[in-house]
Amino acid sequence: MSKQASVGHYSIGIEASAGSFVSTTFLNLSVMQPNGGSHVGNVTVSFASGSYPASQITVDGQNYAMPIAFTWPEGSNHSISVPSLYQPNDDTRFIFKEWAAGNTVIQSAGFTLTASANESFTAVYRPMYRVSLVIVDASGLRIYPQFLVLNISGTTVYTSQLSLWLNANTKLQLLYVKWLGTDTPALNNGTVIIGSAGKITFAVAAYQVAIKLMNALGRPVQYVNITLVTPGGVAIYAETNQTGVAIFNSVPVGLVHFSFRYHEKMYYGQVELQHSLVVVYLVPVGHSELHHRFWWDYRIHWI
Repeated sequence: MSKQASVGHYSIGIEASAGSFVSTTFLNLSVMQPNGGSHVGNVTVSFASGSYPASQITVDGQNYAMPIAFTWPEGSNHSISVPSLYQPNDDTRFIFKEWAAGNTVIQSAGFTLTASANESFTAVYRPMYRVSLVIVDASGLRIYPQFLVLNISGTTVYTSQLSLWLNANTKLQLLYVKWLGTDTPALNNGTVIIGSAGKITFAVAAYQVAIKLMNALGRPVQYVNITLVTPGGVAIYAETNQTGVAIFNSVPVGLVHFSFRYHEKMYYGQVELQHSLVVVYLVPVGHSELHHRFWWDYRIHWI
């Protein structure tokens, strides 16, 4: 009765005798698979991407699209790699994080695989989005700060950039900005969770200041240059118009000072800025007006 040998390697001894002399010869035989391979068996290894559909994999120097599966002889070695960065458009990126296969984690985008069992590998990528930060004052007028201080998922970040690449699900909060030499806080401490690319608008505590110059006769004082100094010590300038009003936009909160020259004399004032306001400043009547009556005062009108 004959028996069929299973796939594997065998050593067979053959004896020959002549009188009292016995000779034994050993033959090493391999029982082959039908395809001619000499390995014990085949294994199937599959590859997929868990983050984006149009992903590419390079196996033994050849490019393929995932998902894909290969059947290889057990014990064979194969080079595996995927791109470390995939960017489908200008505002979205996928950054390679790891290969996951059951309890196995491989943190390199490229590795050598020894086919030893049926396995499934998943390339894990983390999405990132480009967000543009728009900073406005309390009235919605856009400003361009010297730098921003952000809370990014619990980490305080100082940056002068208004365009940032952030991971998906990042928690973003504006703390304050440096504007006109002043640390200017955000108007609210709301947190934005990043889920896509786009613009994010934050408002800061900067307001409009209008300074109106009037003389004792109730007439507007026109075309006078006024200097306003912000809480951070930065001087900005504006000129009164035909109604006697000089407009200063996006002034940071805090104590502001202003000054101007009128009829060869300097005048000064200050105000604690907390909201948009109008300062009415009464200047003395000139020499040719109201019989040499010189006086001045100013009043603050909050908006």
